[in-house]
Amino acid sequence: MSGGDIEKDILGQVEFYFSDENLITDKFMNENLKSKGGLSLDTLMTFKRMKRFDLKAVEDALSHSDVLNVKDGFISRIKPAPSTDDLENLKKELNSRTIVLKDIPLNADLDQLQQAFGSTGAIQIRIKKNGVVFLVFRSVEDVEIFLKNDIKFQGQNFEKMTFEEYEKTNYKKQSNKNGRKNDSRNRRGRNNKFSRNSGGSRGDLRKDTDNANDKSETKPADEKTSEKPPVVENAEVKPSENKNASEAETK
Repeated sequence: MSGGDIEKDILGQVEFYFSDENLITDKFMNENLKSKGGLSLDTLMTFKRMKRFDLKAVEDALSHSDVLNVKDGFISRIKPAPSTDDLENLKKELNSRTIVLKDIPLNADLDQLQQAFGSTGAIQIRIKKNGVVFLVFRSVEDVEIFLKNDIKFQGQNFEKMTFEEYEKTNYKKQSNKNGRKNDSRNRRGRNNKFSRNSGGSRGDLRKDTDNANDKSETKPADEKTSEKPPVVENAEVKPSENKNASEAETK
């Protein structure tokens, strides 16, 4: 890659970090711009996609930026960062220029996607871990053209939809997921309720079993008792009877 290409690559990457489009979703950059007014060059160089560049090359490239200022190792925007309300409005406008791709290979990286879709008018690419990719275009017209064209990635087809369609699909899935969770909770609740009843029944059964065991254990004792008491009773009663009889006779 030539020096000019490297500078172009650096400027494109860093200016994107500070852009309105990125601030909509990038909480770290948004918080730094709000609290500090920018970002230190040292912090910037810790970003994953900046580690491939030399610090001196980054400093030289940023000195030619039309949208960023660099002073004493600190980078700031020439144009003030948008307010929270402005970002919310920008988000809606950005979503209207966003296409969502599904079924993209999970091992696809940003460079491959940029190479495949960079010439289609996409100005921003975001990858989610589940094979979903977000492409932000310059205009709604570019979005319409992209949707009409038969475009493949690495020779494979993929599903594409507007952000609005994606949100509806995602909302339905989330609703179904929440519904399944609620059903699962209800089932667990019913099972728990049933378990409590069953637990009570099992408790009763355990009691019955214990009683049965008691009976089974006491039966031998009862048998012994049934054998011994008559003997004992006879032994005890007879003398009493004899005693009473003798007393009666005495009287």
